[in-house]
Amino acid sequence: IYNDINKEELDFLYFKLFESITKKFPVLEYKSVIDLGCGTGYLLNRMYHDSLFKFYYGVDVSNSMLAEAKRTNKKIYYFLSSIDNFQFEKVKDLIVCTNEVINYLNPIQRRSLFQNVKKYLAKKGVFFLSFDTAHDIRNVWDNQTRNLVGKTWKATFHYRYDKHSDLGIET
Repeated sequence: IYNDINKEELDFLYFKLFESITKKFPVLEYKSVIDLGCGTGYLLNRMYHDSLFKFYYGVDVSNSMLAEAKRTNKKIYYFLSSIDNFQFEKVKDLIVCTNEVINYLNPIQRRSLFQNVKKYLAKKGVFFLSFDTAHDIRNVWDNQTRNLVGKTWKATFHYRYDKHSDLGIET
């Protein structure tokens, strides 16, 4: 159901991600990619099927999301970890963090995320981050609801801003 709910957004992100990277960095040859907050691996699978890289890595904090990702494509390496605490042996050419995953981190975790990206990003590598701005989370998210209906499912998402932790919360 997760992929059904997010397919349109993920396809748009995929197109925008590679359109912007290939326009801005056309001479770079990417061999490896990390998707931070990869969920079910949808974005990595799109990259894999287009043969964009040699090595694919996904990081997510959810066992159930990773189980689905591993079921879908066994040639992609997946790791259970928070996105601010991931570890690899070697640097990677491209690190992506999409779907506003960073919005679920508190300021200390965000700092740790950027330190890790700096540590594991190749010298001429690219970090692609999509996010809602603090203004969006604080002033637009609060008390918003999104209803989606598929052929065999319905989902309701509630968004709020927690002022104490300075986090956007989606339930």
